[in-house]
Amino acid sequence: MARRSVSALLLCGAACIVLSSCSPRQLNIGKEEAPLPMVSQQWKEQNEWLEHQQDGDFFLYIQRFDRAEQSFKTAIKKAEDARFRDARLARSQTGLARAYLNRNEFDDALRLYTKALEIKKKAYGENHYDVADILTERAYANLALFHTEDARSDVQQAKLIYRNLKSQSLPELDFVDAALEVQSGNDRDAETKFKSALQQLLSQIKLHRYPQPTKSMRIARDCGDRYISILEAHGKKSEADRCRQNLKPISEWLIILGETGV
Repeated sequence: MARRSVSALLLCGAACIVLSSCSPRQLNIGKEEAPLPMVSQQWKEQNEWLEHQQDGDFFLYIQRFDRAEQSFKTAIKKAEDARFRDARLARSQTGLARAYLNRNEFDDALRLYTKALEIKKKAYGENHYDVADILTERAYANLALFHTEDARSDVQQAKLIYRNLKSQSLPELDFVDAALEVQSGNDRDAETKFKSALQQLLSQIKLHRYPQPTKSMRIARDCGDRYISILEAHGKKSEADRCRQNLKPISEWLIILGETGV
């Protein structure tokens, strides 16, 4: 009898602990269930845009440019439908431009960079890292399309911003700047800038990692080829051979991955 009483007391105690840990909603004792707070339409639209934007960022990272294109296009539509005429729309436009740039679709990339740049300038002002980065990428697209003066203008604007911010410019900007120096006949300055750009690009590329940054590898190969041509024109054959050897693994990876990634 005593043993049964002790067991009963233990069971009652356990029940009290369980009941005390439950909320009124869980117990549903003598109360109507409180309604959940309404999610605002703006919050819903923000989440829908962000979901597709993050998908695009991921597909861009793993170099599935076809999937990235679709995700960024949906993100742009979500931003436009929600009237997000701010940095969110510009971010989606820049992402789509990068997908096009990686596929060598320079006209489409250029169009989107120009749209994103206008929004970023309005949102952040002329002197901002994002503005300089977009100008750098647009300069590369302009160079590929042989829009020399437009590329030169983008380079000058981007360099000024980086200088004002006391920040180092992207190697892509140095590469475009060097290519423009060649067109102006300044081979000596071009040689220095190609060398600097190539060193930075090679330090960014880690061939033992996956996914490979195919755009950086293509730029590095192009930069290296131009640098080698200048070295050989100046009689620096041994330096040209060393550079050619350093670029060999990159050329092999581009053959394996294809010019536009996996």
